[in-house]
Amino acid sequence: MAAIFLSLAAAAILLAAWLFPAGRAKRMLGILAAVCAVAAMGLFWQLLSISGGPDAGMELAQLYFPCAVYGLVILAGGAMGLAGWCPGKKRD
Repeated sequence: MAAIFLSLAAAAILLAAWLFPAGRAKRMLGILAAVCAVAAMGLFWQLLSISGGPDAGMELAQLYFPCAVYGLVILAGGAMGLAGWCPGKKRD
C-alpha cells in the first residue's frame, strides 16, 4: 500500500512541479518527486523479491517496465530539481 501511495505522490508532485514556473518551488518539488520515486521503487523491488520475483518469461512486464517508469520519474524530477543549481542565468 505504501508503494502505491508513494508512486501516486511522486506522479502528483512531478505534475505540480511541471506546472510551476521556474524557481525555488519547482526545484524543491522536483527533488521531492525524485525522492518519492526512489522510495517507491525500493518498496516495489522489495515486495517483488519477497513474493518470489517476476514470473518466468514475464520479466519485461513485471520488473523492467515498472523500474523504467520509476527511473524516468527520478530523472525528470532530478532534472527539474538540479536545473536551478546549474551555472548560468539566475532563475529566482
